[in-house]
Amino acid sequence: MNATATETTGAPTVTFVSKTNNLRLVKKNARNQPIGESGDYRQIPGEDFQFYDGVLNVSDPDDLAWLRAHGELGKLFHERGAEADRPVEDSSALHKELVELAYDGKFAEIADILTAERSTYSRPDVLAACEAFLTSGGSDVPAKPETPEHELERTRTEPAVGASVPEVVAPGTAGEPVADTPPVAS
Repeated sequence: MNATATETTGAPTVTFVSKTNNLRLVKKNARNQPIGESGDYRQIPGEDFQFYDGVLNVSDPDDLAWLRAHGELGKLFHERGAEADRPVEDSSALHKELVELAYDGKFAEIADILTAERSTYSRPDVLAACEAFLTSGGSDVPAKPETPEHELERTRTEPAVGASVPEVVAPGTAGEPVADTPPVAS
């Protein structure tokens, strides 16, 4: 049986929303702790909060207090329902536009709206409407990113040897002759 956070802790679940789909807030860094004098270490896990599709649900009172006191609250993320001075766009006009686009068969535009909504407001009603219209129209629903951006491996390339200014080469002079042109004498 799946229990909701309210049933488990007795506290209501509070939703935080971010325009960044995969925002990660670190509460406590992971660290290595030495074990004796052998030089071995054991890793002590840290604590963090990971937004998925721009949404984070929290019910633990300590976690809520930490998030509500966070310096980036109101900038990188906000608490749904507590946006005192944050303008929240009414989605009814967007729903009307989605109906018109679906009627006209413009499913590529609906897919664009879905992608934009995932990276901005992430309103559940708009996301559900977009997915429903795309499915009913026989179109593919754009996939959610499998790996959040912050988890992608970063690679560095070695600096190039030689001149740092790229050589400008005219078309057809990069070692291969251009088709149907006579050879040029040097």
